[in-house]
Amino acid sequence: PEIALGWRKRMQALGIDKWLSWSFQQDDLIELVMCPRGAVAAWMMGLGKSRLAVALVLLLGVKRALITTEAYLVPEFVEKLVELNLPASEWQVIKGPAEMGELRRINIISNERLRMTMPGSERVTYAHRLRRRVGLSISDEGEYLANPMSGQSRALWRVSAQKRFVLSGTPMANYPRDVLPILCFVAGDGTAAQPWGYHGPYLEKNHVNSVAFAERGIAKFVDEF
Repeated sequence: PEIALGWRKRMQALGIDKWLSWSFQQDDLIELVMCPRGAVAAWMMGLGKSRLAVALVLLLGVKRALITTEAYLVPEFVEKLVELNLPASEWQVIKGPAEMGELRRINIISNERLRMTMPGSERVTYAHRLRRRVGLSISDEGEYLANPMSGQSRALWRVSAQKRFVLSGTPMANYPRDVLPILCFVAGDGTAAQPWGYHGPYLEKNHVNSVAFAERGIAKFVDEF
């Protein structure tokens, strides 16, 4: 509770509570930033996911953040940033190589462009050029991460941000097991925060002594959920 109170005071000092004003929005924001690596915010349409994305960047105080979304939703994010009176020097939309030279605090890129190859190259994509250059990635409508083999999922994994959030109203479209790849993306693949491994075993304390009888993370996840 003391840590959450500290985050709440910081949120109020930054004025985030003025435009992220619903109580559930503020409670969820604080809970999200307290997650060690990242989390999924399963807000439905119309509950303020674009505002939440901006609030995460501001509250965490990162120097460079990447927001990925569908191309048709990019104007909505731009409109929201203008509405919130964020200085134009603080954010940009990545439309080509010109914006890749010096990243800003908030960098918005469409999913299509992220996996697109850079001009003059047959292999190097925008995701390659963004690798390890941002401390925070926020994936709007990130349910596509349920398929870890898709081009879009691999592009976002390649960015390798230290902290990751997925915003989606439908993170579990069909079966509970579909959400495991998303959990691995935001919280780790078989870690203390998320013990169900997608490529590895289910993490247990007795693995310090032996992993002879370790269960596959996917199998354990399906059995439990």
